[in-house]
Amino acid sequence: MKKRKTTKENSYAAAFRNAKPIDPEQFAFAMQLASAGASYRMPMESPANRRFEIEMTDGTVQRFSLNDNSTNRAASAIAQHFAPDMEMARSALMRWMALMRIAQKKQMRKWERKPPDADYIEIYNAVFEAAAILPLDGNGDFSTAEFFHKVEEIAAREDAEEAAQKASVDKPET
Repeated sequence: MKKRKTTKENSYAAAFRNAKPIDPEQFAFAMQLASAGASYRMPMESPANRRFEIEMTDGTVQRFSLNDNSTNRAASAIAQHFAPDMEMARSALMRWMALMRIAQKKQMRKWERKPPDADYIEIYNAVFEAAAILPLDGNGDFSTAEFFHKVEEIAAREDAEEAAQKASVDKPET
């Protein structure tokens, strides 16, 4: 007998599927803020100082605060960037979490570059653009095949634009 999903599970799936696309430049900037926040490279209030309340299924209200760690600092930086538009903040956070999961896939290695003598990895802009615009599934993930196909498509477009711009700059005047 198949177990029926609860309304709460269905509402999470709907929230993921209804996550709004984000302007790719705004999303890429938010990812830079997340990185700076996570690595303590920018001043920000500790996430531990922020308190929030959640109504539990039994109707009681629980008060929470986050630990001050790199993940919570990154999430706080993203949320603060999009505040007070909480719908966009939620969408950005869902997309960031989906990006962190898809970044674990072996296909992502093609879109990463570690500069010599650096302690960080650079990620192609096409990855952020795809994460900003593609839909999430009911589990809050990107379709792996669709995601990397879109990254390839965006990268090809960017390469073509860059080549056209370089050709127009290098073109001798007549």
